[in-house]
Amino acid sequence: MEPSNEENVFKIGLCLAGAISAGAYTAGVIDYLIETLERWEIEKKQNLDIPNHKVVIEVIGGASAGGMTGIITAAALQEKFNSITQIGENLTQKQEHNKLYNTWVDLVADDMMNVILDTNDINSKVESLLNSSFIDKLADKAVQINTEKPIDRPYISDNLKIFVTLSNLTGFKYSAEFSEKVSSSNKYLITAHNDYACFQLSKNSETKTLPGWMPLNFKENINTTIAKNAAMATGAFPLGFKARKLSRDLKYLTENPWLKELISNSITELKNPHITLNVDGGMINNEPFEFVANALFINQNSEEKKLFDSTDYLNKEDFQKDDRFTSSILLIDPFPSVATETKNSSELSKVIENLLGTLLDQARVKPIEVVKALNEDSYGQFIISPTRYKTVDGKEISINGSKAIACGSVGGFGGFISKEFRIHDYFLGRANCERFLRYYFTVPSDTKNDIFLKGYKNVTDKKRFTVNENELQIIPIFQDENQNGIYMPKFSNGKKWPTVQEHTVLKLKSLVEKRVQKVMLNAVPLKWYERLLLSIGIEVLLKRKISKSIIKSLIELLSKHQLLATQKAKN
Repeated sequence: MEPSNEENVFKIGLCLAGAISAGAYTAGVIDYLIETLERWEIEKKQNLDIPNHKVVIEVIGGASAGGMTGIITAAALQEKFNSITQIGENLTQKQEHNKLYNTWVDLVADDMMNVILDTNDINSKVESLLNSSFIDKLADKAVQINTEKPIDRPYISDNLKIFVTLSNLTGFKYSAEFSEKVSSSNKYLITAHNDYACFQLSKNSETKTLPGWMPLNFKENINTTIAKNAAMATGAFPLGFKARKLSRDLKYLTENPWLKELISNSITELKNPHITLNVDGGMINNEPFEFVANALFINQNSEEKKLFDSTDYLNKEDFQKDDRFTSSILLIDPFPSVATETKNSSELSKVIENLLGTLLDQARVKPIEVVKALNEDSYGQFIISPTRYKTVDGKEISINGSKAIACGSVGGFGGFISKEFRIHDYFLGRANCERFLRYYFTVPSDTKNDIFLKGYKNVTDKKRFTVNENELQIIPIFQDENQNGIYMPKFSNGKKWPTVQEHTVLKLKSLVEKRVQKVMLNAVPLKWYERLLLSIGIEVLLKRKISKSIIKSLIELLSKHQLLATQKAKN
């Protein structure tokens, strides 16, 4: 399927990777991207001597925290959007006028460890190792919009598509046919667990959407509950946060081109509505690049709804050469350079660690797609990932990947330890997006690409939007480059890299003990005398082993990430 020939329009697909608490970084990237597109539209109304081509976000697809951010973004774009350009001295002040910041940085409390270790979610059963009830509160608030009339945003497609990946524990059972000569039964039963919840913005209930894509309208409350539940489902980190049920009209599965082949061969009768139990979408597909590529080129008016081959997208010159490409996929990935450290030991505990790492690696994007995204000669896809700079012995060095973000600590859960960690990553996301749009999301100034030739045709001073002497910005930046770098806040330690005191972590010991004890006592049904004996054993085990081990690990991981203050705790 070929890309649309809509004149002078450049299309963008956003692929938002899983990130756990580092969703704060992804949210910051989106914040700056929207701010820049918004500013460009304002300039277009006031000044004819600027680039006038059109950039449109056509699809937002994501997994886990990325999928959650995609749905939050779709809701935020329905109301007035106020970017968070800086914050005052009061770092704890809430920013309720910005859904991205409010959801990922403010959360429901400054001290989230008290929230996720609270035991009020455990009665007679245990649904997760951590208390995940706060996610429901955030999701309820995120899909509520405050607007009297629709807001015109030319940089957002009228048919914006949003999807999240799901790891469907219920699965789809189907059979494959084999020769009768091999076995007396020619049925080979398979269960597929990859699933997708797909939405398309609609003006009203009468709007026609693509087959398998649910209409979504936040103002008229069309499928907003399903979108909210899908967001919670894709972010349900296995065991850590509770699994989520998702109810959908069966036609949105049977007609979806990504699922209909599985559904058509199903050996079990699927009820309507179809209810599935789901965990983190990143467990099966953490960076759904190929599906963003597919959704980017689905023809709204075409009867043919076949899968778009992402391999074609990566290899065809129409999509990759600067003089031919009409679209790009932006992969926003807080953990692009994480390499699982394999422990070469047959000891069971080490094998379990290796197994978990292997599963996470396998869920990541296909290697060829990352390589292409990093290739300077490829224009069809780009990557935005964390980079921060620090001065060592008078020299500025760059720190990349998970080590560049504070929320990247503790396996991605570091953002729950300190609000300052989340603030840092949000503003680093903004800073990285600014640098990307200014210096890297560009085309050669002598490009023959018709979109940019026409877009820059009437610009008398192209130097305003020229970087590295011979590159033109695809999305023009109108702010002069700040010689001191884009804004980054200072934290309570007086630096631009946050830390926590060791005594802050040590205080968590009693909370950990209570949580672990209640989880262990309620994880399986027990008789009263069994519970009594177990509680005695747990009491001893907790004090000697589990709680001490958890706190020790937290301190070690934070220290390794340079997030633990060197100052010793006061007695």
